[in-house]
Amino acid sequence: MTANPPSRIAIIDYLRGLASLVVAWFHLTNLYEPTSTVRTSGALGYLGVDCFFVISGFVLPYLLSGVRGGYTLASFPRFMARRTVRLEPAFLVSIAMVIVLWELSALRPAFAGEIPAFTVPHVLANALYLVPVTQYEWLQPVYWTLAYELVFYIVIGLIFPLIAAGPVRDGRSQLPFLFVVGALMALAALQVIGAQWILFVMGLFVYKAVVERIGTGLLVAGLIASTAVMVLGNRADAAVVGLLTAVVIVLGRGFALSDRAERIFGGLGLISYSLYLVHIPIGGRLVNFGKNFTDGNMAAELGLSLFGLAVSLVAAVVFFLLIERPAHNLSRRIAMTRPRPGPNGGEARADG
Repeated sequence: MTANPPSRIAIIDYLRGLASLVVAWFHLTNLYEPTSTVRTSGALGYLGVDCFFVISGFVLPYLLSGVRGGYTLASFPRFMARRTVRLEPAFLVSIAMVIVLWELSALRPAFAGEIPAFTVPHVLANALYLVPVTQYEWLQPVYWTLAYELVFYIVIGLIFPLIAAGPVRDGRSQLPFLFVVGALMALAALQVIGAQWILFVMGLFVYKAVVERIGTGLLVAGLIASTAVMVLGNRADAAVVGLLTAVVIVLGRGFALSDRAERIFGGLGLISYSLYLVHIPIGGRLVNFGKNFTDGNMAAELGLSLFGLAVSLVAAVVFFLLIERPAHNLSRRIAMTRPRPGPNGGEARADG
């Protein structure tokens, strides 16, 4: 296991930005009639979520591999505290925003949606990611993916000390990892768990290739097996996106754009989580209102969706600056491991 924090991989930010854009475009165009050309342009945008899952499968173990002093099971509470402080404020504020905008929209005569109906238990089920085990629905469609991400955070935080082998010198060091991913593939093939969990497995294989250098043969075998399991689970579309994402990370991890392009695409990746949270309640609401005046005109629909996307991007920047970035900064103050006693009874830092 490496002793230093891993360096930034620019291609990850570019992929995050692209994935958030295509998901936003999907939601900002699917409000038109099924025959709409503009709607068709975003029909596959939902696959951006599958790209996010592969990225998470890579990034989380990649970050854990850089914990100073080594990540152990004792680090798990601090790891979860750090992820919670980093992500939860934006999520909870977005829930509040959804509710407030929902109520305000219902007061307007032009509001075309259903009258909002929710209870305190309904909101709590969303805030605690418990919707899948209740009769309630998510307050906005993208929230279901965050529940999957949370479960993955818990799982990887618990099993990482088992599956992390360090730089590989023989195949035996990978047996625990292969057992875990093999079990996940078997459960997915038997439809005990959803095929989308295999996207995280793809990300894990990428981590093994990039950090532990498992070798091209094992990487290719793992990605082919993962793809096959997803195809058998009737998710061939997600399998293709997952495979492409994995390949792009492996081959493009040293790639970086020029300064001006980096500011644009790197910045888009930086606000991707904020864009993911705000594009439906803000941009989607604009499109839902404005579509009443497009009369099926392609140019009008395209302009409306682009306007909704532009407003969503501005809102995401504001949301990032006010909510997400302060949470990021606060999370960095949580050390992943306990400080070790230093000379003369002082403390030596264990993690940055």
